[in-house]
Parts: sequence; C-alpha cells; structure tokens
Amino acid sequence: MAKPEFNFEDFEDGDTMNFPIPFAPVSVGSKNKKKTIKGDIQKCIPDCPYLLSGDVRLEIEWYVSARRRYEQTVHPDIDNIIKPILDALTGPQGLMIDDNQLQAVGCAWLDVPHLNETLNVELRWSPGDYVEKEGLCFVELGTKLYFPFNSTLPVEANRILLSAVKKQLAAAKEIEDLWGAAHPNAALGRRLMPIQRFFHGGRLEKFVKMTLKEFEETLS
Repeated sequence: MAKPEFNFEDFEDGDTMNFPIPFAPVSVGSKNKKKTIKGDIQKCIPDCPYLLSGDVRLEIEWYVSARRRYEQTVHPDIDNIIKPILDALTGPQGLMIDDNQLQAVGCAWLDVPHLNETLNVELRWSPGDYVEKEGLCFVELGTKLYFPFNSTLPVEANRILLSAVKKQLAAAKEIEDLWGAAHPNAALGRRLMPIQRFFHGGRLEKFVKMTLKEFEETLS
C-alpha cells in the first residue's frame, strides 16, 4: 500500500491532512494486538520530515456496518479506538510530538453496507506550527520544560534563537514577579513568551534531550 503524498505547503501555510487506515480499528484494551497495531497504523501515515509542534485538531471517521456493530460484540466502543491511533501519530515516527497538543478530538462511526471496515484520519493545524525531524533536540530552559531546537541549523542561527528565547523567558518572569504568579496581571507575561510551546521532559522520552549547558557547548 502506497503512503499518501506529503506536501510541504500544507505545513507551511496551515492546512488539513487526510489519510486512510484501511483496516478495522482495535480497542485500547486489546492487549494481544497492542504491540503491532501502532506499527500497522504508522505504515499508513504519510512520510513526512516534519512534526507538528502546536495545537492540533483530530477527526476520526470509522466506516463500519451498523448491523455488525449492534448485533455483534467483537467491535470496540468508539471511545476506545482513539488511543491506539494517537499512539501511532505521536513521537519521532509520527506526525506530532505529544498528544497533549490536541486541542480537540472528534470520533464518529458511519454506517456502510459492506464488511470492509476502514478509518479516515484528519489533522488540522495552524500555519508554521512544525519542527523538522532531522537534528531535532529539546533543550531544558525551565524546570523540566524543554524547547525544540534543530542541530542542523547553522551555529549562529541557534545562538540567536537561544538568546531570543532566554530574553523572552526573563521578561515574562519579571512581569510575573511584579504581582506574583496567582495575580491576574501576571498573565501579561505570557504575551512575552515564545510562540513555540514548551514540552515537559516527561513527554519526550523518545526524543533527544539536552541540558542548557550541553546545548551551549555545541554552540561554542
């Protein structure tokens, strides 16, 4: 089965990506299939050199016979088919970094007369919210909070980017310290934060992580 074609302009301009999963879904509780289903789904994901790094909206359509769903017990409940798909979509081999990026998830089944069950997956995102997979590393810039950088960029470019992010964090901290984190005005500091979100280190187990010192040594 050929994978869907990838179009760079989709990521650059913000768009929608659709791709089919041409087999029946599996339940999150199906332990025997759990080890293979992720790989099977990833074979259907478009080959892509980028990962979405901002908010993502996910829509899943499940084409299945209503009669089989209602009159048999072999089909998983609709809420249980989402997690295996999310597992395949996230991580270095997927299309986004972590499932905490999901802003909204929709999942519906549609009645079809034939017995060939299929799924259709749709992702939506905002313009420019992506990072390149090659050379991707996450640098700790806060308490267990990591920011994505790319080691394939010129050293000077990473120096400028790191300097800008550090200044933004420092300015936001100054604003917060004026009133205290619990005060409503402290939220003004968020306007000074980088557009690119941070990720908690606990969500980046499969990615390259570096301390700030380690990253700065690569720039010297």
